[in-house]
Amino acid sequence: MLMSYFSGIVDAYDRVRPGGHPGAFRDLLGIEIDEFAPLRPGETVGLHHAGHTGTATDWQDVIDLAGAELLAAYTDGELKGGPAVTRHRFGTGIATYLGTSPDRETLRRLVLDCVTGAGVTPALDTPAGVEAVRRRAADGTEHLFLLNHTPDEVTVVAGTGTPVDLLAGDAPAPSAATCVCRRSARRCCATTPHNQP
Repeated sequence: MLMSYFSGIVDAYDRVRPGGHPGAFRDLLGIEIDEFAPLRPGETVGLHHAGHTGTATDWQDVIDLAGAELLAAYTDGELKGGPAVTRHRFGTGIATYLGTSPDRETLRRLVLDCVTGAGVTPALDTPAGVEAVRRRAADGTEHLFLLNHTPDEVTVVAGTGTPVDLLAGDAPAPSAATCVCRRSARRCCATTPHNQP
């Protein structure tokens, strides 16, 4: 599980939970937060995670570890050396907490770390900006959805056979912003940018 700041602070009726933050999730996350340290508009602080250096903006929780381990630390500012992101083993799972707003690349690495640790694998190896999702119909037929979020046309190799784009009917997959292929016919789909015809 991946959770971010402000989680668990209030209940379903928007009442602040007593006893510190993150309220209902303290035991699950293995942390305690008694103070907040918001950053000024435009202010950044450095982050370090698994050999990667990044930045954080907007917000900082002042985190005390109560069973969790440090996953990413601040590299400068008032909280230098303190936890920015934590990980806690709880029951049969792992809970990761973001106590700040990391830059896009650091966030990508943290999310990848979480999903990899959970045993999640990608539906298909795609170029950056191309999303691949597999879905199984009630009859067991598997479909592959490809969405190109980039400004460039790309080709995705998805197996063998002639692709059938179900959005265009039972015909070979043309260049399109979105391609849906049946599992039995998924050689490749060339996709053009999502915002173009």
